[in-house]
Parts: sequence; structure tokens; C-alpha cells
Amino acid sequence: MICVLALVFLAANPSGGEKSGGTNEEMYGETVANLGDDEQFALVDIGMANDVLLVTDGSYDYDGVNASIGCEVYYYIDGEVRDLGRIESMSTAYPVCYGDKCLYTASNSSFEIYVIDTAERVLVTETQYKADYSEDDGVYYKITDGAEIISEEEFWASFEIYGAGTVVNFGYGASDTDSVDLGAYGVEYQAFTEDTLYPYLLEVAESEDIDLLETWYTQVDELTADIGEDVGAETIEIYTGDSGDGDSGIVLFKNADGEVFYAETAHTSRAGWNNIYLGSMDGTDFIMTLYIEDRDVYGAYSYQVFRLGEDGQILQLAGSSFRFGSEYLYDDDIFHAWRMI
Repeated sequence: MICVLALVFLAANPSGGEKSGGTNEEMYGETVANLGDDEQFALVDIGMANDVLLVTDGSYDYDGVNASIGCEVYYYIDGEVRDLGRIESMSTAYPVCYGDKCLYTASNSSFEIYVIDTAERVLVTETQYKADYSEDDGVYYKITDGAEIISEEEFWASFEIYGAGTVVNFGYGASDTDSVDLGAYGVEYQAFTEDTLYPYLLEVAESEDIDLLETWYTQVDELTADIGEDVGAETIEIYTGDSGDGDSGIVLFKNADGEVFYAETAHTSRAGWNNIYLGSMDGTDFIMTLYIEDRDVYGAYSYQVFRLGEDGQILQLAGSSFRFGSEYLYDDDIFHAWRMI
């Protein structure tokens, strides 16, 4: 579990915009994290309040798209992710597609249109076109509230709706990251880089004979967590203010004796600097910093996960970076593969 500190400065939007239920990470993050190694997922915008999460256990290449003939459908409704069931085509010639507020499956003898009924929290087959070839000439149906016999021409004309749909492109699951050339996108271990701005600001304040926090900052929150190796819980003080170059913030980490033994800074107007999180996994608290810089033709994402030693030394637990730029364009599938490492 990762809980965001009260001070979080996002210099760029790393994923889709805010939906009615929050960001995709907030809504579907836990579901995606619990997928199996052989599962792949896609988040598709079909024009509803939130994106739809589709999960498959097998994909194939369809005109350059990681397509699938079947998938599980998840949707965020009333504060929770609902598993709405599985949809499936009967041929690789008809991968799962989506249109305006609907999903499509098909075969040589049928075409289905599915919609999500948010009031009833179910996936509904709104319309099905079906051919019965048991008769010599075939019998063709359009099924909505009831079955209506239609002509063969009308039956095949319905497939124009399917053809106008978008084939779902399933991203990489956890087991696929080994086969992706992540190195080509500057993926590498991210060694810890210590934040040196706070000591510098202290020097500036001292040279002007002022108190840094009292003059330029206001404390907005205080948290307690066991993010250090010394005895007792540590205190995390969060300050916001302006030291002369725009809205910024300082997070002070204090030991059980109330002594500052580490600090991180953040800024609202400078790309990539800085996002600070407090997290816990398997009963162990940790600090995570996240760097985001997303330009038109280049950018970088990186994170560092660490705890603090008795004297404030960095005890790094994890770190990785993903960079793209001049010789390689950003690729969404590869970015999601990096996220699954």
C-alpha cells in the first residue's frame, strides 16, 4: 500500500486525466497489481465516466495490435471495481473491439454489442445478430428484447458496425517484461540521489539572518511512521511556502528525539521535481520519491524507495528509471512493461 503525503507536487500528468472515480491508478491499480504473470490488460476509453479495464490470458498479433478473442471486463462503479464477466469472440478474425459506450465480439455467424448497465452493475448484451445455418438457406436474427428475423443482407450489414470499432490493444503483463527491449528506452537501475536543496536553503537563510521555516514556510501536516532503523517511530513534518522562486515545499524527517536526520524538497512549477510518498509493504514503512518529466519529444520517469539508518543514512530498497528521447520515441506498451518490473 502507498499513501500519498499531504505534500505531493506533480509537475506533469503521467497518465490519463482524472475520471469521475479518480485516476486509473487509483481505481484499478490494486486490480492490475494482482494480475497473474500470464495475464495482460488494457484500459479503454469508450466514452463512459471511467475507463474500462479489460484483462486477457492470451493475445496474438492482429495488424500490429496485441489483440485477443476473449477478455474479462472490469468497471469502477460506486467506489469499487466490479468484475462484470467475460466476453468472447469465436475466431481470431474477430478480436474484441470497442465503440461508443460499448464492446464488440463476433464470429462468422454472430455479432454482439455489449453495454455496461451502471445502475444494475452488470454487463448487458444489448443486441445480437445471429445466423442459423441449420436451414438450407439460413435464417438470420436480430435479438434485442426479442428475436426478429432479418434478411441476410441486413445480417452482414451489421458487421459494418463491428468494422468501425477499435481493436483492443492489450499491454504487457508481468511475465512479458523479460521479452521487451527495455534497455533501448534507457531503463536502468536508479541509484539514490540525495536532495541537497534543504541544506542550501538553510545556508541562504543563515546568510540573511532569518529563520528558514518561520520566514518562508508554513507547516501543513505532521505524520508518524517507522521509516528509520533507530528505536521508536519517526515524525514527518510537511511545510509549504515560497523561498523566492515559486510555490515549493519541504518534508522533514525527524527521529524519536525530534532531530532532523533527513529532508526532501519539492516544487510545483519545475518539471519532474518532486513527488514524495510514504508507503508500507508487509508491515515495513518506507519513503518513495518519484521524478516525472514528460516533454513533447523526450522525458524521464524514475523512482527511489528507501528507509533511513540511525544517523539518517540512506538504506535504498529499490530504484529504477525509464527515459526516452532523441533516438527513440515514447512507446506506451514499453512504458507499462517497465511499470510491471
